[in-house]
Order: sequence, then C-alpha cells, then structure tokens
Amino acid sequence: MPDRAAAPAAGRQDDQAAFDGLTGILRELAEAVAAERGREAGLAAARKLAETYGGRTVKIPQKVTDKAPIAKALGKALAATLVELRSGESVTVPLGIAAAQRRQRAEIVRLLQAGEFSENEIAARLRCHRRTVERVAKALQCKDPRAPSLFDRLPD
Repeated sequence: MPDRAAAPAAGRQDDQAAFDGLTGILRELAEAVAAERGREAGLAAARKLAETYGGRTVKIPQKVTDKAPIAKALGKALAATLVELRSGESVTVPLGIAAAQRRQRAEIVRLLQAGEFSENEIAARLRCHRRTVERVAKALQCKDPRAPSLFDRLPD
C-alpha cells in the first residue's frame, strides 16, 4: 500500500524547487500571492505573468482599472498585487523559471555533443531560439580543454 504521507511531502518539495527557480518579479509575485492564497496560487500567478509578459519590460500602473492592459491580460486581482509590489515602475519580466532554462541548456549541450543535429534542428526540437543554441555552442567551444589559450606561448 502506498505511503499517503510521503505524497504531500514530495509535492511540497516540488513546490519549493519551483519557487527556488523563480527570479525577479516572478518570485516577488509568487511569494505575495502565496502569502494570501497558498503556494499553488503563487506559482500559477508567476507562470501566468511569465507566459504573458516574459522577456519584456512592462510598466506597472499606479492604480488598477478594468481597462488597464495588465488587468485585461492577467486579471484585476493579479494586476492589483503587482501594483502593490511595484506601483509605477517598469519591470523586466523573466522568461520563466530558471530551473527550466537550466534544463533546456543542459539538453542543448547534450544534443550538441552528440553531434547528430544541426543548431536549427536542436532549436526546433527544443522549441527555443536558434541564437540560444548558438550561444550554448559558443560557450562549449570556449570551454574545450584542447583549445589554446590566448596566453599560451606558441612554439618558436
């Protein structure tokens, strides 16, 4: 018979890992919403903000109205929480959970090292930008222990 007490503990660990992966305004929002409505609601709020505005700078209004674009996109309650946190500020919203980005980069590294796919194919397969794959590939080349350092002396 399965241990029913272990399941909630595992869920809390997953929630904590998800919270730990949040950065910037996503974490602030998740913590504020979680304090009022619970951890799941906090994570859902951060996810919604990232999905809607991730990678962009957003002007948080001084007050929330039904016609405010942020209220239309996120809902009035979530927009009101953002106003409480950062009223009148311009904030850059992270693309999402940092842990997911780390996993994606690790998968890019694995596929690049396997040498079976082009950068375009990797980008399509992982649903990311080709430039992301290029940056990871460039970083891998820089870390190649066989590559000479700029400071190595060349033979005479």
